[in-house]
Amino acid sequence: MKKLKTFRKPKYLIPGLLILGVVIFLLMNTGRNQNTGIETRGLERTNVEQVITETGVVEPAQEVNLSFASSGRIFDIQVREGSAVEVGDLLMSFESSVEKSEVSSASAQVRAAQDALAETKSGAREVDAETTRAQVSSAQTAVDNAEESLDNTLENQDQLVKAARENFLSNDLQAYLTSGGKESGDDSHTPPTISGTYSGEESGSYTIELYQSGTQSGYSFRYSGLENGTAPVSSTRPVPLGQDGLYIEFPEDFVYTFGIEWTVPVPNTRSNTYQQKKNAYNSAVLTREKTVEQAEASLRTAEAQLEEALAQQEKTLAKATEAELSSSEASLAQARAALQRAEKSLTDADLTAPFSGVIEDISVSVGEVVSPGSRVATLFSEGRNIITVNVPEADIAFVEVGDEAEITFDAYDGVAVPAKVFSVAPTAKNVEGVTVVEVELEILDSEVNIKPGLSADVEIFTERREGVFAVPARAVISRDGETFVRVIESGSPKSIENIKLLSVETGLRGSDGMVEIKSGLSGSEEVVTFLEENLRSRVEEIEREE
Repeated sequence: MKKLKTFRKPKYLIPGLLILGVVIFLLMNTGRNQNTGIETRGLERTNVEQVITETGVVEPAQEVNLSFASSGRIFDIQVREGSAVEVGDLLMSFESSVEKSEVSSASAQVRAAQDALAETKSGAREVDAETTRAQVSSAQTAVDNAEESLDNTLENQDQLVKAARENFLSNDLQAYLTSGGKESGDDSHTPPTISGTYSGEESGSYTIELYQSGTQSGYSFRYSGLENGTAPVSSTRPVPLGQDGLYIEFPEDFVYTFGIEWTVPVPNTRSNTYQQKKNAYNSAVLTREKTVEQAEASLRTAEAQLEEALAQQEKTLAKATEAELSSSEASLAQARAALQRAEKSLTDADLTAPFSGVIEDISVSVGEVVSPGSRVATLFSEGRNIITVNVPEADIAFVEVGDEAEITFDAYDGVAVPAKVFSVAPTAKNVEGVTVVEVELEILDSEVNIKPGLSADVEIFTERREGVFAVPARAVISRDGETFVRVIESGSPKSIENIKLLSVETGLRGSDGMVEIKSGLSGSEEVVTFLEENLRSRVEEIEREE
């Protein structure tokens, strides 16, 4: 077997390494004395941009709260939340039988006025007996229809008002403990349950007192206030609370402490929905007044037309006078105006989309009565979005309409979307103690699915210089109102003896810290960007001597 050779370190290895280290140390220190501590940068042409960075939230370019121009009961809803609609699409409508009847009646009045004017122009003061009989018959039919419509309107509206009042008075009725115990404490005082529909004429309250009796439960209750009487306590079924439609049922473990007393307010003003039900009742009353008034007006109009038709029969054949012609023309104008009002009322019964977009936040349902101007849904434009940012007053002087911008979103990492400034507010405002000006940017076409509500980072490019000389801001020196930079001619050693101080004219200061040099440099120089403290002191001393 061969023996392995043993490796032995040369005796000169360690001393040699020490000598090499000393040589390297000396060389490094010698170079440091000559060019270490001086940093330079070659001068080259580049782009300098001034960018204002802010944050904002995507908003639709158009957003409107939709409402009806008049009060009424919702008859039909054609859309759902999220539905895309086109301008003019029907969204919702009121029950409009009365309005349609008025349009039909007004149209008939216009035709009759046109016929009367034509007869007047032809010189006939008395029309054919058959024609006059037809006119009188038509006018009488219109009166009969108007009377029937008024009766139906009164009956229907009275029922709606009654239902709204009962709903208001019976809403969320509850019994509240007024004496005989505490509502909060160690003992449970579960109130009795109030149900039914209150049909009484008066509002007020019931006071309920418990007392022992020979009933199955061993107790009865005495009620007073809106009604007076007594009844047995039951925890298994509701028992009548008076004669006006209400019922009361006590819990299985009802409190029977002596002197216990409950109160039931009608309506329940403590309920969270009290104001809503009250508004609905008031709206029903107002709607009845308006609807009945319209029906009465239609009846008066029909009766007036009947009187005119009867008077027409009494006229004799003669040439129309100028006054009669003017009267006929005025009657036609009045009839047309009445038709326009009736058509406007019918149009108000339909809610249409004012622009194309998407429906959201529908707040009503079929059968609900709404008031004029109350919001029923929201419509916002789709596809065109804006972002509003607050620019500090120190930067607003640089921002102009038309400035290009770039937007990035937290939702789309690495995706930049183009935009432009399309609006700068004419006045400033104070936001959390900072004076800012509101700037709106329009997001340009993009393949990214941008949705309202997304947060975004906005960069507004307010100014740009392309292909100019630029140096870092730390290389620019200001003295006695002048601007300088220190340079070393390209190819010269980096030493303080080769540093020159040149006067320059600066331009745009970029957001990245670069400053445009408009004049003073040829482009062949190396710009000094950093000097160690001891070298800078020596350079400044040399510059002062020069």
